[in-house]
Amino acid sequence: MVIHSIAQKTLRYLALFVLLSQPPIFPLHADQPTENWPKNNIEDLLDYIDIDKPLARASWEIYATPEPGLIPAPTDYISVVVLATPKYAPKARYHNPPGDLVAYPNLARDWLSSIHQDLAQRIMNQQSLPEEVRCYLTTYDSKKLRKRVDGFECIIESQIFIYAILVSP
Repeated sequence: MVIHSIAQKTLRYLALFVLLSQPPIFPLHADQPTENWPKNNIEDLLDYIDIDKPLARASWEIYATPEPGLIPAPTDYISVVVLATPKYAPKARYHNPPGDLVAYPNLARDWLSSIHQDLAQRIMNQQSLPEEVRCYLTTYDSKKLRKRVDGFECIIESQIFIYAILVSP
């Protein structure tokens, strides 16, 4: 039991080390500027989560929960949020109910449009989603972390709203 707990902590710190060793792409310290978010480079995004559909455009951000400098607590989670326009019309998949979608409190990023911020708030509060929105659970391969990460995708209009948890305790 103790060995298992030590192994889990070691893996968590190793994952944090891998992520934090990428300073140009991954500023997570309170004293570093955050105005570089969102990023628009699709190739860099695909290093973090391997999205299985070709993208025409993508805006994305990697962030910590709790965010450094806002709450005096350690960073427990590192997540990525993506707003992407696929090259081809997204196909609807099985629809998961809102209660199945897990997102942490700071998902509604400032750079998201009001439609996507509203969607993020509804998901965080596990409220019903608009009828035209289709969300489903998925996993992604992460090249940088060398593991699979959990997340979800929502199809809203012609865009895909993506959220994945890269590091968790």
